[in-house]
Amino acid sequence: MTRLVRRALCVSLLFLGFAVAVPAQDATSDLATAYSQAMTEFQAGNYAKAAGDLEALVARVEVSPQVEPIFFTIGSAWFNAGDYTKAIAAFKIYQAKFPKGPHAGGAAFAIAQSNLMGKNFKEAAAQMAALENDPQLREQALLFEAEAFKAAGKNDEAIGALEKLTGKEIATSDAMRGATMLAQLYAQKGDGAKALQMLEVIHQKIALADNIIELNALTVDLGDKFYGKQQFKEALACYRAAWPREEIIRLQNERIAGMQRRIEENLASARANPADIAQLAPANNRLKESIANAQKLLAEFEKLPSITPAIYLRLGRRFYVLERKWEAVVVYQEILERCNEVP
Repeated sequence: MTRLVRRALCVSLLFLGFAVAVPAQDATSDLATAYSQAMTEFQAGNYAKAAGDLEALVARVEVSPQVEPIFFTIGSAWFNAGDYTKAIAAFKIYQAKFPKGPHAGGAAFAIAQSNLMGKNFKEAAAQMAALENDPQLREQALLFEAEAFKAAGKNDEAIGALEKLTGKEIATSDAMRGATMLAQLYAQKGDGAKALQMLEVIHQKIALADNIIELNALTVDLGDKFYGKQQFKEALACYRAAWPREEIIRLQNERIAGMQRRIEENLASARANPADIAQLAPANNRLKESIANAQKLLAEFEKLPSITPAIYLRLGRRFYVLERKWEAVVVYQEILERCNEVP
């Protein structure tokens, strides 16, 4: 295809109005149709089909900056399809053809994430560590680095990554996820003081937490661990931080609605800046998975009896052990008056 006869064909896609320039001759405008069909498959969630169609498409055109987004989308499609081996291969092709392309950082991150999802934890951790200095990728890189270390059984290394992530301030949902994981790892390690300190920070930034049920369970479990070690003041602080059933349900529903809004915001961003679709689609997939998990936990939680009486009973026992008998009396009286049908 000569440069003289090459022109850009703008393809408007159904649903997102996605448009990317595809070089083609006037006589081969079927490339535009092929591209449109492939991206329609991508939007419909038929990722393997989209990847195959896009691979066939780029084999028919010259490599140029105009087709750069297509190479990145091929990797994204394989990633979304769950074929991480093919995703890594596709992103490496992108890196070879566009080493300084606009999606170069995203390709490096996607390779690391593909290794994480493919359970190649050593490679994933090393690759994520290499991305820590990228301001746009730092938080996610540290979070996934910690996940890779944790999955590999290297909890101390996971703690190190999470301490970097949460060191200054918890200001994003990724940092909150890291803080929750860090509190769990501190508790597993037996470092109750640090676990409690992190839990207090988490509760101060509770609006950023996506999974209230999981966080509440962590709070109660940490309290039980403190009590088992006769650290009664710390146990009491945890039990006081636990929420009643009605509040947990309300907060969890709010978080689900919030994640749904983020999906809609990503779709709006993709309409405004179509070149970001390959990055926003995986983000939306992760949000959808989080929503499904949160909804499942909520449905299971709503079937369970209220944990409030058990929390009150724990509080009463802790007050009693701490020689705070009047508070113990008040809590036990509350149990008798409000929970008289609970065994």
